Amino acid sequence: AFLDRRAAVRPGDPQALTDAAAAHIDLAVLATWTPGAGLAGGAAGFEAAPDRIPTDVAERHLYTGLRYLRAARAANPLTARAHARLGVYAGYFQSSEPAAVHFARAKRLMPVDPDIWFFSGREALARGDEAAAWSDWRRSLAQSSLHLGSILRAARGKLNAEEIRAKLLPDDPAVLLAAANVLYPDPVGQAAERRPFLEEVAAADRPGLPVERLMIVADALAWLGRPDEAAAVWRRAADAEPDRVDVRSRFAGFLESEERYEEAIEQLEWLRQEQPRNEAYRDRLDAAKHALKLRREIEGK
Repeated sequence: AFLDRRAAVRPGDPQALTDAAAAHIDLAVLATWTPGAGLAGGAAGFEAAPDRIPTDVAERHLYTGLRYLRAARAANPLTARAHARLGVYAGYFQSSEPAAVHFARAKRLMPVDPDIWFFSGREALARGDEAAAWSDWRRSLAQSSLHLGSILRAARGKLNAEEIRAKLLPDDPAVLLAAANVLYPDPVGQAAERRPFLEEVAAADRPGLPVERLMIVADALAWLGRPDEAAAVWRRAADAEPDRVDVRSRFAGFLESEERYEEAIEQLEWLRQEQPRNEAYRDRLDAAKHALKLRREIEGK
């Protein structure tokens, strides 16, 4: 009610109009929620997708929200959210431009918004344009993995794993690994199916990759049985942000697991100096030194 009054006194303000539109559309979506004993295994959830609002609910809220969106677009044609939501709900108008036209405008105005590319791709798939859907969804995932689960569920019946990697997934180690975890959540039982995704993760390494991505690449290389390459990537991650305790600790853990004790001691000594009260680092350092001593004794050095 407050947002309605605000829009009424500021009819030329696109922000006031889009805020009021969002409130009405949210109410329409929430009206499809079915309460249930979710914690007891009930079926709480939405009766309809956000763009499939029952007629009675649409009459109470959705149509008002759409009128606000058109007013916001008229007040400022550069309001990307208005174009995007008009695309989502284009089917509710008696006379409207195709949804793809609305989405095209929104994508030009906000090309890095993952939601716009996701909904545009979903609309493309609904009208049978699979190539456009895969392209839009790849762009969405290049910005964020927010919609990864929904995209994979929609595409899995139409694309095989190789096609998913080629057509949907950007060369982002985090997205590739997340896709493997969604499609093949059992690292042991589904190791063969996960391997091509991890190979893609390793292949996605490149100069300037953020530390979080470098750690994913290093883990993939280790899983693939390429420890020397993994160690080199871990070293790059540690050098890129030398003061990060978490990076050094994980690097040391990898080196310990590979019995590369001299390299592990270097990292553990840094960690011990950085956090002298951390007994776990002290114990790991002592264990690495002891293991290195035993190895040298066995090797006669």
